[in-house]
Amino acid sequence: MDEFIEVDIDVPRRIAIKFIMNLIVLVSLFLVINCGVAVAVPQKTTRMRIKIRKPNSKIQAKFVWCTNLRQIIKAGRQLGKTVGAAIKAASAFVGVCFDCKGVPGDTDCPHCHGTGKVAPQRVLYAAPTEAQVDKFWYEVTRALADPISKKIYKLNKSKKEITLKGTDIMLKAKTAYDPDSLRGGTWQGLILEEYQLMKENVWGEVAQPMLARYHGWCVFIFTPPRLGSKQKSWAEDPRHASKLFKKHVNDKPDPKTGVCRWLCFHGTSYENPDLSKEALDEMLEDMTQDAYRREIMAQDDEIETMWMVNHAWRENICYINDFEIPKNWPVKTGHDFGPANTCMLASAEVRLPLPPGAPEYMPPGSMVIFVEDKPLGTQSNRQHVQSWEDKTEGYRVVKSVGGNKSGEDQIRQGFTDIGWPIYEPVITGPNSQGPQIEHITKLQENNNIYLFKKNKGLFLEFANMMFELDDENMPTKKIANESKYHYYAALRYLAAEYDGTQGTFELPEPEDY
Repeated sequence: MDEFIEVDIDVPRRIAIKFIMNLIVLVSLFLVINCGVAVAVPQKTTRMRIKIRKPNSKIQAKFVWCTNLRQIIKAGRQLGKTVGAAIKAASAFVGVCFDCKGVPGDTDCPHCHGTGKVAPQRVLYAAPTEAQVDKFWYEVTRALADPISKKIYKLNKSKKEITLKGTDIMLKAKTAYDPDSLRGGTWQGLILEEYQLMKENVWGEVAQPMLARYHGWCVFIFTPPRLGSKQKSWAEDPRHASKLFKKHVNDKPDPKTGVCRWLCFHGTSYENPDLSKEALDEMLEDMTQDAYRREIMAQDDEIETMWMVNHAWRENICYINDFEIPKNWPVKTGHDFGPANTCMLASAEVRLPLPPGAPEYMPPGSMVIFVEDKPLGTQSNRQHVQSWEDKTEGYRVVKSVGGNKSGEDQIRQGFTDIGWPIYEPVITGPNSQGPQIEHITKLQENNNIYLFKKNKGLFLEFANMMFELDDENMPTKKIANESKYHYYAALRYLAAEYDGTQGTFELPEPEDY
């Protein structure tokens, strides 16, 4: 059975009888004009009690009543994240003191001085799907149904807005997944649910400035995504929410205030007392271990970095802004073949001097992947070659490699016959995948693989790729869902052409191009 927080609010009371209002006005005017006496009409108020659900678990109560400016909740499904978000938003909107949890009596509270009430706040809730927003909206409109019915709060169903009449105090819910869809208004409180599905620049580009005027608070709520999931996501890096959590999970209090700016919470589905533990245990029979680990236990891949195939690649160093590749840098291409998934990567070998715009720390001999090509649908060999020539025009392609040792000689020969010779990779054979991955890891450890930011395909594969796990959750040497990662397959063939030292190709003079 639900328990409720009961909040008393004082609201203006309209005098409904029109002739009494007119009479008061006429008498006031008479006294002012004839006697010089100013008469103030008393402001009448009425007290109304609002009932908001109490948090039903310890973890829900912790984040509902948290007063830190930045709060990150990583939680399993059905923990009560959306209900908790609704309790927090409705409480802030009606003016519940979070420190006192709306209970009057603590006269030492610096915020409410024992009343349990503070000034009401402008609060925005955003989630990337309409279904998620509807769940939140149901909870807050149910909590505020009485004052809405009595016209104290104005309800706009189409815009999902609740406004305290005569003020700019508003509670709003909206669908948002990127900076443009979130824009609008300034807020004292902001809740971003299913944050892992939102574009990562939502926070820095739009959300943070929206809070600046009021020095407002923000709550990030997410469940760790399954890498490679088909769930619609607007994030380029599906692990960006996990990375934000990991960045702040061990934050220390400010030495001056004694308070952490950021506070992280982790909760599993088992912490919701309304869910059956036995039912949750039985789910493991119908779910993969990976899904159970994420969806129920809220564990993600940041727990074991070594599960990630590309754990050695340093995104902050090697994911770089585009610059003009010098025409005398030798270019090589790597190819992965398939009826509808043939793809190509083109990389240039770094030579000194570095051109304008290139990171000054790039070592000679490194590979800079500056072209990706994976057309939609099936194309002929000639169409593929035309696309590759167009994208590498002006550069000297000194070598192209692709395919495995057995079974793809004919495909290589087909491209060779029409003017794009493709050679067997240096590392090849029936057991070559392991050595190919090891070589890529070595290059990544030495910061020898750079990606242009304009090309998202390989970056997304880097972010998603995991090793298969054994029964003890230890990584094997096999890539999970390996057949999905076509750009990485091209890289496995191409990377073997680089060893992190400057090559020996004789560079042509620029006029030879």
